[in-house]
Amino acid sequence: MKKHHLITAWISLIILLVATVVVQAETTGIPATDYETQAVQFVDDLGVKYGNKTVKNKARVVNNEYFTEIAFGNIPNHVPIRILGRHPALPLGTYTDFSGLGVTAIPIPGSAIAMEIVSDNVQDINTSGTGAWQVKVYGLGAGYIEQSETVDLNGTTAVDLASTYLRINHLVVVATGSGGFTAGTITLRADGAGTAYSNIVAGDNLSRQGLFTVPADKTALILSWAGGVIGKESEIQLLANHDPMSTNGMQDAFVEHDARISKDTSQFVRYVLPIKIPEKTDIKIRGQVTSGTAGIATTRVELFYED
Repeated sequence: MKKHHLITAWISLIILLVATVVVQAETTGIPATDYETQAVQFVDDLGVKYGNKTVKNKARVVNNEYFTEIAFGNIPNHVPIRILGRHPALPLGTYTDFSGLGVTAIPIPGSAIAMEIVSDNVQDINTSGTGAWQVKVYGLGAGYIEQSETVDLNGTTAVDLASTYLRINHLVVVATGSGGFTAGTITLRADGAGTAYSNIVAGDNLSRQGLFTVPADKTALILSWAGGVIGKESEIQLLANHDPMSTNGMQDAFVEHDARISKDTSQFVRYVLPIKIPEKTDIKIRGQVTSGTAGIATTRVELFYED
């Protein structure tokens, strides 16, 4: 009797599977014969069939975690970002943004403005200098729209940028002379020798300011961050001008989203639940030495943004 029930159960299961295949064929518009001749078939939202990538006639399986696939560029409309910040002498008892500008708080333009770039060393000149030749500027224009451009340096003579900028997210040297790095400090500032908004210090090829702004129509997720001061007790804060208890977007005031106390080392935090940051929001890192004297401070924030 038990054997009879088992056989009946298997027959019922087979009938159910066949019925499922027929329903799938009818709802997707794929002929039933396709299901008969192919073991696995994938269909997009419009019912269009697509195949699997294979290696030596075997299905190629990716076992990387989601964030690794983002880093490889395998997930469309997901952009990985690493914010690097450094302060050459983070002061005692005064909260200060991580940058090489020598200011307490990194300036933020109130509107898209004309800017220029200049070095304090004549060797940072395109095609003939031993230092930096070209710098690529990544930023946001009016309406927080992403834009970038490559600028030929002209030593200590300022060069105007082609576009106006509301935010500067990143500067990177993309061509150099025989020295391989900047000969002097390269500064991006308001046109006409105005306020400095970012820089690349001498001997480096990358701006290291702990400030990033999420572009329009994008949502950022902060995955991890780290910060500390060499040989010092310090407090490092992760800030954004966004209320962490609200789904609303940008606001005027910066709010603390996380903070860490460290001593003689850097604190690293990886979130189980990433921090969601909406479009047009400024993210920055600041800190202070809490005991002793000023020290060299560094920070790193890892995030990605998506549509």
